Amino acid sequence: MVTSPAAELTEQAAVTDWPQRILLVLLTVAVICLAIGALRWGWRNRVRRQGLALPPAPEDVLRRAAALPSAPGSYIGTVLRGRLIERVAAGGTRAAADVVVGDFGVLVERQGEPPLLIDASAIGGLHVVPGVLQRHFGSHGVLLVDWVWSGTEVSSALWFPDPTDQATTRHSIERTHLEGVA
Repeated sequence: MVTSPAAELTEQAAVTDWPQRILLVLLTVAVICLAIGALRWGWRNRVRRQGLALPPAPEDVLRRAAALPSAPGSYIGTVLRGRLIERVAAGGTRAAADVVVGDFGVLVERQGEPPLLIDASAIGGLHVVPGVLQRHFGSHGVLLVDWVWSGTEVSSALWFPDPTDQATTRHSIERTHLEGVA
């Protein structure tokens, strides 16, 4: 019987060594699980080493913030001040957020994460940088709010898709919390 070349290309070889194949699959799954476990262990150690814990936002602040206008954006993360690649693990990771500025400070209401309250008395500065945490964020950059968290100087990065929202938030923070600060 003569077979055509096309028929030869569509045939598959039968698996002859099932135990070896299963062992390789299980070994691959084990290596992936170990890698994920190591990442999780490293993240927990970073949280413990930095010694910072996210305090819950008071209910009265959440109520007052609900009555104020918010700007949609993204919380990029919190870094040690002046070290834009040294993430503060307790601050959480990137999340969509609504940013509210009031006399209480800056409330970052993150989706899927607890809200981050930057207390008015802790705010020390404000500036725009092109990127943070090894990522560039477009032409209008990232808004960095410098503040003191439990005695540690940090900067929280906020990015707004609309440059006018960023400018409005920046002016609100400057007017409300930084007038008269040298």
